[in-house]
Amino acid sequence: MIVFRYFAREVYATVFSVTLVLVFVFLIDQSVRYLGYAAEGRVPASAIFTLIGLELPYLLGLLLPLGLYFGVLITYGKFYAEHEMTVLFAAGMSRIQLLRTTLGVAAVIFFLVSFLMFILNPLLAAQKNKILETKAAANLVATLVPGDFKISNDGNKIIYVGGVTQDHKEATNLFIAEQSNHKAGDGNNSAGQANTWVITSAAKGYVDNTVEPLSSFVVAKNGYRYQGTPGEKDFFVAQYKGYGVELPKNTGALTRDDTDAMSTLYLLRHAKNELREQVELHWRMALPISVFLFAIVAMQLSRAQPRQGRFQKFIPAVLVYVVYANLMFVGKDWMSHGTTPAWLGLWWVHGSVLLLIFVIAWIQGRY
Repeated sequence: MIVFRYFAREVYATVFSVTLVLVFVFLIDQSVRYLGYAAEGRVPASAIFTLIGLELPYLLGLLLPLGLYFGVLITYGKFYAEHEMTVLFAAGMSRIQLLRTTLGVAAVIFFLVSFLMFILNPLLAAQKNKILETKAAANLVATLVPGDFKISNDGNKIIYVGGVTQDHKEATNLFIAEQSNHKAGDGNNSAGQANTWVITSAAKGYVDNTVEPLSSFVVAKNGYRYQGTPGEKDFFVAQYKGYGVELPKNTGALTRDDTDAMSTLYLLRHAKNELREQVELHWRMALPISVFLFAIVAMQLSRAQPRQGRFQKFIPAVLVYVVYANLMFVGKDWMSHGTTPAWLGLWWVHGSVLLLIFVIAWIQGRY
């Protein structure tokens, strides 16, 4: 018990330090990415810090296994270099006891990663998706870049603003072109008028949130409305002081797959019906499983002979992590595209690492 507490204290201190540095680096990367999205008009600038905060638990779920991996590797490497392991083995501690101690230390990280992946992250992903939907809809002007043409998802609307006010609540020199199936000058549907366009120009415009908060309803002020078919003389012109235009909810805003927001219980009940739900379930299980595998691999790679440096096997350890992590991402992609069968999931990736563990143990047993 005393040895376990000693090992756990040293490993957790290293895990905390390594994970803190990794989270800081990845948060900087996420911040730059979201600032780029805001500059492109894909997310509102007011939601950047909220979105980054909601990403933090997911980053922890990804980085804690890595932190444990290097935490065990560095800590045990120090024990070997300073001959503490030699003393413990001479005092009667066996390899099996070291393995049990390592797995006991990894168990805490396992439960933490499981909580993040199975419970907390789906809840935060749902909140993030809700913000991406409502923010872009309720404050459309904030997601428009002055001087940039934006095309709707269905390709039927083109939006342009010449500028925005400092509070990003009102646009100036508003231009909206919409492809319509209505004949110029009347309200009757005409199948043969697929090339009819309705163009709305206005001196200014703003989003009216009181009509329907989840829709992009823009009120254009002091402008003109043109309706007709390009190349024909028959067209309709109207001048207005105020005119409401309903725009698509997503004009290039950042969105995410909704499977990451599904509860784990829902995935367990319905994963057999949808491939993408099976992929999400296997991905959530992969990270907690990797905690134990990383801990065992790090324990074996940290083993050093007398007068060997503690970081001698650091490069091979990095290569093992890179291969394992990339295989998980590749396996997820293969599974989602049907390259590998759904029943196989990511188990072949974990099985490959488990085989590597036995190979390393066999090689070490010969010396």
